[in-house]
Amino acid sequence: GRNERKAYPFTFTPLHVGSPVLGYRHSREYGSDGGGPATGLSLGMALAVSGAAASPAMGFYTSKARAFLLTLANARLGLWFGNPSDDHTWQRSDPALGVGPLLRELLGLATDDNPYVYLSDGGHFENLGLWSMVQRRCGVIIVSDAGCDPAYTFDDLSNAVRRIRLDLGIPIEFEQIDMSKARQGNGNAHVAVGTIRYRVVDGPGAPDGLLLYIKATLSGDEPVDIRNFAVRDGA
Repeated sequence: GRNERKAYPFTFTPLHVGSPVLGYRHSREYGSDGGGPATGLSLGMALAVSGAAASPAMGFYTSKARAFLLTLANARLGLWFGNPSDDHTWQRSDPALGVGPLLRELLGLATDDNPYVYLSDGGHFENLGLWSMVQRRCGVIIVSDAGCDPAYTFDDLSNAVRRIRLDLGIPIEFEQIDMSKARQGNGNAHVAVGTIRYRVVDGPGAPDGLLLYIKATLSGDEPVDIRNFAVRDGA
């Protein structure tokens, strides 16, 4: 669990920003540098953080040697923000001038009790955003898997299911997942339906959830331009 992934989920929503471990703050004031709701975190900034694919701190991809080299090279796509659990820094959009955050980044020592947290790409924890939805007990979840998966090995889905089972104790079950590369052009499925077994944790009276998993496939009924693109791209 925690020691393996070296990260926590951190979510941006229209109402709140934070995580179950660090707590939550109002989105309109988080990262506002004390300027109030009008200067809070923007949607563009949240999207920029979520695209931080290469960073010194990369969740379960983190290593101290890589963090050291990336920091020296200033190869940083992630961002520092105030820790939601810290009453003095949570409104700051970046650390005050000083060497503390830089040294923590250099040495791979970013932790949950520092006054600032380092935010990077969601794929460094769980690429589909499914963990946070299950943690919130959403009844119906629709996931569109657009990750790079040319061999249809379902890495992102299997990682999400595994982490949800280990962290939250909730199994997600699929009767079958028919979509594959080998079956393209022969009725290949675009969708798989899973059951989120909330009752395993919440008790037999709790309703289970529904997971609708969507993935790009070829099923033989695509328009000619799509089929042509697939042939030329080597699909």
